[in-house]
Amino acid sequence: WKFSAAVVLGTRCRQSTQGVNPEVVVIGDSHGEHLFPGLISETPEKPSAYIYLEDWPSIVSADSVAVVDSVARLESVEVVLVSARWNGVNVESPQLRQTIETLRQAGKKIVLLDDVPYFEFHAMECEFVRLVGPRPRCDTSRSDYQELKNGYVPQLEMIARETDAELLSVGEVFCSLDRCSMVNGDVLQYADNGHVNVQGSRTLIKEILLTQSASDSKID
Repeated sequence: WKFSAAVVLGTRCRQSTQGVNPEVVVIGDSHGEHLFPGLISETPEKPSAYIYLEDWPSIVSADSVAVVDSVARLESVEVVLVSARWNGVNVESPQLRQTIETLRQAGKKIVLLDDVPYFEFHAMECEFVRLVGPRPRCDTSRSDYQELKNGYVPQLEMIARETDAELLSVGEVFCSLDRCSMVNGDVLQYADNGHVNVQGSRTLIKEILLTQSASDSKID
């Protein structure tokens, strides 16, 4: 599979199976990219790929549009997962809506994803303090996460309605009723303060599959 990513500064991509056109594609910034390890692990039978677009969708780029167009033209692609480090500014970017509309017009199923919780400390502080210190920092208030989501989810909901995309709320899988944690049981789920590691990626993909279990348009 060849596309025009080479002309987009900072863009990178990877496929699950070399030489096999993907059926599932992830598009976004690093918060889309961190979904890919889980996608490979949890849906190995489904050829997949990710495309990382730097600062997407904040930067309106003709080159990024060309990459999206190449995905739209690829007949093998059935589902596109769209994820980014959302905020109140980038959800207003015309490139987000344009991306979704282009892919929908090509017959692709679009799944918009919310973001994961953020923490004021690095995952390594949680990991190593648990081993050598008496009071590790591994969680934060769920209200902080909800406040973050309140800044972008209403706009994503409107875009999903107007473009016939599906919006899934999966970041809450890392939260209880009042806390959000980097750790599930004894397993660290984060790579830093805002990106999940391989285990966290698998947790997210499992949650996506679970949330879509009643749908007739799954990614598995």
